[in-house]
Parts: sequence; C-alpha cells; structure tokens
Amino acid sequence: MIEAGITLRSLRGEDIEPGLWRILFAFSERTFLRHGNGHYLNAGFFADVSRRMPGTVVVKLAERAGAPLAAAIFMQGGGTLYGRYWGAVEPVDCLHFECCYYQMIEFAIERGLAVFEGGAQGEHKLARGFEPVTTFSSHWLSHPVFNEAVQRYLEREHGGIEAYVDELNERSALRRDSTSRPGER
Repeated sequence: MIEAGITLRSLRGEDIEPGLWRILFAFSERTFLRHGNGHYLNAGFFADVSRRMPGTVVVKLAERAGAPLAAAIFMQGGGTLYGRYWGAVEPVDCLHFECCYYQMIEFAIERGLAVFEGGAQGEHKLARGFEPVTTFSSHWLSHPVFNEAVQRYLEREHGGIEAYVDELNERSALRRDSTSRPGER
C-alpha cells in the first residue's frame, strides 16, 4: 500500500469522533447500496457501542495524504475478532483484502485472539486460508404464520448448507494430517 501512497492504522472505536464515524459509516453504506441493499445499522450504532462497551469496536482505516480513503469495521469480544463492514471512496487494487483480512489476521495474532471470523460469504476467502464455519443466530418472530414459513425454509436450507460447506472444505488451501477434519480448529 505504501507504493500507492496509502497508510493503514488501527483505531479503537471509543477513540473515534462522531464526525469520523459518519465518514466511516458512509463508506460501509456505499458498499451496501452498491449491492442493492440498505444498511441495517447507522453511524450512531457504532459510536454508541464503542462508548458503552470500550474495546468492542476496532476499525482499520486506510488514508491517502491524511484523508480517509477506506475502512473496515470489526467487533471484538470473547477472544474473537468478528469482521467486517467494509467500504471505500474508490477502488484500490488489493486494499479490501489488506484491510479486511491480512492486517486483521496480524492484529488478532498480536493480541492473542483465538479466532478471527472473517465474515459471511466469499469463496475467495478459501485461497486466503479461511475455512467455512457454520454459525448460528437466534431470532424471535412474533407472527406465527411468518415464523412457520421461516422454519420450513430453514429446515430445507440446512442440508444444502451442509453440502456446500463440505464442498468448500474439499477445496481448502490448508494441508491436513490424517487425523484432522475440515473445519476443525
């Protein structure tokens, strides 16, 4: 990134001023909109979590000539670094991977974090040493008919997700010994 005139630095969420949060959030929001989605959070969310739970939010900020160019926003807790909300003013070759993965792998190792969860989706992560890991979430849906429809969908989807994870694990870039299974940590 040096040859492109870009500097990278890590920021603690609680040290970020509201004006910078608006800029960083706008980067992430731009990414959501480019993919046809509205952002489900807002700049105030990150600032509020940072203030109420110091040490939880981490930002990797890319700057050119001192001006914010791109950012990746992460959450940290329980020995895990969770990624990421990404956005940039302009596309720069390899900047996304540098901010979202390489720099943050180093960040996690330096801090002795046991796990770096690189975020959802992306077969491109296999080549970077990430393996697919199933995650879980809990939701309560108050409308009974909607809840039943979602439950039926999830039951149908479950087998497909397992097959997809198995397929990705077969293509893993990581070498295994005869006793380890794909996806084991």
